[in-house]
Amino acid sequence: MKSLNHQIKDKDALSKINFLLEQDEDGWPPVTAESLWAIEREEGMYEIANIPFFVRGIAYGDIVKASTETGELIFEEKVEYLGHITLRIILYDLSCMKRVCEELEKLGCDWEGSHLNNLISVDVPPQSEYENVLEFLRIYIESEQLEYEEGAIPE
Repeated sequence: MKSLNHQIKDKDALSKINFLLEQDEDGWPPVTAESLWAIEREEGMYEIANIPFFVRGIAYGDIVKASTETGELIFEEKVEYLGHITLRIILYDLSCMKRVCEELEKLGCDWEGSHLNNLISVDVPPQSEYENVLEFLRIYIESEQLEYEEGAIPE
């Protein structure tokens, strides 16, 4: 699995921010909270340092405000969007996982694997051509090998 955390030099500078989630009537997402790694940039302001799996509207690199409650950092609000796009991909055919991930990397994206073996979260950085990523994914969508959703896109 390729992860953005490999780019962080000082792992001790990381903090976990908890994002509370609402589940729909089908119980999705399968968790009621997600913790994201972040780097404190100034007091109470953090840069997100990994790709969200379930949090909506937050992408790698975004600046968020968080406060400490009962010893844990809790997300309050997004302060600044830095141009990254988050995609969540559900693979129905796990035999194509390696090919999909390799091609995403060639397109300039990073990805992280989930505790769910058929779910990956993808970061499309600002310098990547988002339309090229979508065009690539359409091939697999048409053959019903995967689906994707946009977790965070430009506003």
